[in-house]
Amino acid sequence: MNKCWIICFALVAFLSNKLEAQDSIPNGSFERWTSRDLYDEPLQWTSSNQLSTMLNQTTVWPTTDSYQGNRALRLETADTIAGYVFSNGTVISGNLGQTIQFRGGFPVSGTPTSLSGYFKNYNSTPLSDAALVLVSFKKNGNLIGQNECLIPLSHASYTRINFTLDAMAEVPDTAFIALASSNPEHPVAGNWLQVDSLWFNGISDTIPNANFENWYTESYTDPETWLSSNLLTHLFGGGLSASPTTDAIDGRYALRLECIHSIIPDDDGMREANIGYLLPYTEDAVLGEALPSFPISVIPSAITGYYKFLPQGSDTAMIKVTLSTETNTSYEFTQFLPAAGEYTPFQVYFEYPEDPDPLTSIQVLANTSKFFDPSLEEQGTEGSVLYLDNLDMQVDCAFQNPEFAISVTQWPTCNQPLAILDAGPGWGSYLWSTGDTTQSLEHTVDRFDTLWVLVTSATNRCFYTDTLTFAPLEGCTGNSLSATNGQARMTLYPNPAQDRVYLSQVPEGRYQAQITDLSGRVVYQSNCSHATPAPLSLPVEDLPAGIYRITLAGQLLTEQFCFIKN
Repeated sequence: MNKCWIICFALVAFLSNKLEAQDSIPNGSFERWTSRDLYDEPLQWTSSNQLSTMLNQTTVWPTTDSYQGNRALRLETADTIAGYVFSNGTVISGNLGQTIQFRGGFPVSGTPTSLSGYFKNYNSTPLSDAALVLVSFKKNGNLIGQNECLIPLSHASYTRINFTLDAMAEVPDTAFIALASSNPEHPVAGNWLQVDSLWFNGISDTIPNANFENWYTESYTDPETWLSSNLLTHLFGGGLSASPTTDAIDGRYALRLECIHSIIPDDDGMREANIGYLLPYTEDAVLGEALPSFPISVIPSAITGYYKFLPQGSDTAMIKVTLSTETNTSYEFTQFLPAAGEYTPFQVYFEYPEDPDPLTSIQVLANTSKFFDPSLEEQGTEGSVLYLDNLDMQVDCAFQNPEFAISVTQWPTCNQPLAILDAGPGWGSYLWSTGDTTQSLEHTVDRFDTLWVLVTSATNRCFYTDTLTFAPLEGCTGNSLSATNGQARMTLYPNPAQDRVYLSQVPEGRYQAQITDLSGRVVYQSNCSHATPAPLSLPVEDLPAGIYRITLAGQLLTEQFCFIKN
């Protein structure tokens, strides 16, 4: 990944507290949103604080050490970032100290002959570094003139300096001023520049906030505990990529994440990109290391949630999860999300080695495109929108729960051999061994039979089972085994299974046997032919633990069975 792209995410926390280990995704329903203050900014100017704040450094601030009025501008070089400001616009290509292209600027109606102002500065190495003043002009959107003026010597007190501007063949309609505490080619930490009262000579047009009296606090909103592309799109893209929406699957809010055209930091200065991402937000993110993550204390089996995706063109959204262990091993899993006009559930399932090391953190990345790194040539499409809600970790639960049991609301009698079973209200889903998916089940007791039900929680997607065994009532007449094709009814055993499952007394004929998981994916398939009724054996030793359905289909017979694989 591009180094400066990593810098965009390696942030310190401004308002958040350190997160404790979690057994769920913090603020996964995006109900809580927060405003994050970044830095003070001179009104109608854009400063290097956009970049330096990502390194927990301030390079531009107001000072009361002014030439006149209450405030002046102070720029200071921090590490390798020069303190700089742009007048009512921003650089979109190139770098200070060379020809640049800018966006924005302020209007002018004539051709100035010079720029003047009061300057106070310190250059520790005047031969290799100097404060910089850059003045550019456009006509009808085209660059027609640019002047680079250096202040190589230190000035201990405010000094009026005039910078002569080159003549231009056309009268400009837009001007752009950049001020820097260091030459970007040779920045020296600690060099500083203070500026007060700028003006053009030769024209009457004024420079916006030229005396730097007016300031405001730069801030943006984000979902609490999350870091979105808002930090960049708010500063460089002119809008918010992430916002709360009342179009939610549950609760008051969901997340609306839009791919926005923005400017991002790059090794060569600034570049354009389409971005729309979401990451965890923690205070212990370190520059140049892994992207932020949430600490966890469990071993989840999946990340679940709901999404809508309204792409532009052929965009595909993405959920990427990285789990890290205390031995610095990591597991990565990615789920691509196709277009969906309505909220749709999704799961990112995890697979671990047999004896995984304890997990320490989980990183969840949501992106409006499958191309996350904007330094790549392929990018997402501006305007694609991803909605997310109810993100959570799924933690597998034991099949048995002593608090869960099937209740029998009607016991069979000789005159009425019908049993009515009930798995109880409030579960997210039901699956009986007969294949029924209702809360209640009616079952005729005419043979020895074992019935079980699997219920799934409506809140955390854990699942539980309970089993009942029935036998025909003694002393009753008229009860007989149900038949299929004149043969005794097939049964499946053992259940739960480990290595193989068996279907008893499969009638003569040709059959296809299929095993599918709960998502409908075929995990085993075979064909068989019986000249006489005989049992059928199916291997299941390679299947993961879970619930499966067997479908046996022939010309005159189709049967389905469900079983648990331990």
